Amino acid sequence: MNPKTNTKSIAIAGIFAAFVVVSLFLNSLTYTEKPFVAKTIKKDDRFANIEIEAKAAIVWDVKENKVLFSKNKSAQLPIASLAKLMTTLVALNEEKGVAIVNQEAIKEEGDSGLLAGEKWKIQDLAKLTLVASANDGASSLSNAWLLAKSANTETAGNRLFVDAMNEEAKSLRLSETYFLNETGLDVSAALSGGYSSAENIARLFYHATVSYPEVFEATGQKRLSVESLENKTHTVKNTNEYVEQFPGIVASKTGFTDLAGGNLAVIIDIGINHPVVAVVLGSTTEGRFIDAKKLIEATISVVGNSRQTDMIN
Repeated sequence: MNPKTNTKSIAIAGIFAAFVVVSLFLNSLTYTEKPFVAKTIKKDDRFANIEIEAKAAIVWDVKENKVLFSKNKSAQLPIASLAKLMTTLVALNEEKGVAIVNQEAIKEEGDSGLLAGEKWKIQDLAKLTLVASANDGASSLSNAWLLAKSANTETAGNRLFVDAMNEEAKSLRLSETYFLNETGLDVSAALSGGYSSAENIARLFYHATVSYPEVFEATGQKRLSVESLENKTHTVKNTNEYVEQFPGIVASKTGFTDLAGGNLAVIIDIGINHPVVAVVLGSTTEGRFIDAKKLIEATISVVGNSRQTDMIN
């Protein structure tokens, strides 16, 4: 054999052998990395296998300004009584005069025990309205706002107040949010009293709670007792049946209509001044509480695990 040919063959064989070794090495890396990544996701992502009934949801870590979980967070959906978050916010922003419960308010669906002609401080009626999800309370807050603005309620109805709710939504840049009434009750079988998204509700709820903490933190109680200006004590039960099952509860608000399904917004303090907001929209009557509980439990686990990692690092 020609020595030059032999040398060339040896060189080619060496290159081929090196190629095979490198390929085997790279394949071994790929093989070892895949199980490692899967293990990490399974270990650290507590939300990975969570199933919820809600059509949309969000978990927002306010302190870190980070979304921990989302499902259709920008979808515009009926919000039912979550509309009362804006109702009370607008009324509290005005906070002039007193709220007088009129006969029209008493006619609203549901009965929270308010009496026709009864007078209230705006803040106290706002607490009762939120905790009991009182439609008569929401209507009375709307009337109080109109009277403070010297509006003719006979000609304007509640339209001016609803316009103010929508203006406030614009000022807060809640682009998926608008209202048709102050209660959130369905206008018809096909039209809700208010629409928003899980993301918008989370931002609205946190803003309202920070703006008026004494009022909104009352929604973290199982029961609320509050007095009207006639010194009549009203005791109402929180419409959030699971309120005591959320660790570190700061505030909560429920919503339910046939059109909206079950809605719930919850704020918890997961540490020292570490608020987290969880919102579920379009679930069921019972499912909204179970959905939120799953998300909160996962949040506590995720944030707790993150703190341990930070301490180690």
